[in-house]
Amino acid sequence: MGVGFLDENLREYLYYSFKEVEPGKLFFNMATYREFNGDTDKVLAGTTYIFNRDGSVKVQRQHFEPNKIEAMDTSADISGNYSSWPEFGKYDELIRVERNIASS
Repeated sequence: MGVGFLDENLREYLYYSFKEVEPGKLFFNMATYREFNGDTDKVLAGTTYIFNRDGSVKVQRQHFEPNKIEAMDTSADISGNYSSWPEFGKYDELIRVERNIASS
């Protein structure tokens, strides 16, 4: 399941992915942040964070002009990455932009 966040130009600049890890329990496992060229839809760069349940995090930053990929591994306190599967219409926990992820 994913949640996309739009900027003032209706471009998806932020995307969060959640996967069910136990019945009724979700884990925030991926975030992607995109940077655009001014008011255009052209993506200049994007950064993806993949969170694992053991606290390891893979970070990949891709620049598109010129094409360049940077990758690193780190760790984070992922205790805040868990949520209960929401009741219908009660999505506040999943649609909040601010996530307090502490990197190590």
